[in-house]
Amino acid sequence: MLMNPTTNPADNSIRIELDSPSMSARAFCVHQLSGLGHSACRAYPAKIPDRWLFSFDEHTTVQSDQVGNYTFEEEEGPEED
Repeated sequence: MLMNPTTNPADNSIRIELDSPSMSARAFCVHQLSGLGHSACRAYPAKIPDRWLFSFDEHTTVQSDQVGNYTFEEEEGPEED
C-alpha cells in the first residue's frame, strides 16, 4: 500500500491518502519546502526528483544536479513520554 501526505493550508493539518505516490523520507526532512504547489526542498527547489520522492534512493550525499550542499536530515518530532 502506498501513502501520500497532503497538507490542508487552512489549518496545516496533514491527510494521508492511500494508494497514491509513496510517502518517502523526504516528507520528514528539515529541508523540505512547503506552499509551492509541488514537492520541493532546498536542494531541489524546482521539483524533487523521482529517485528521492519515491524513495528509490536515499539522499545522503551531495549530487551534481542539486543546489547547495543539502542532504537528507530527519526532522525532529515531538518528544514521547
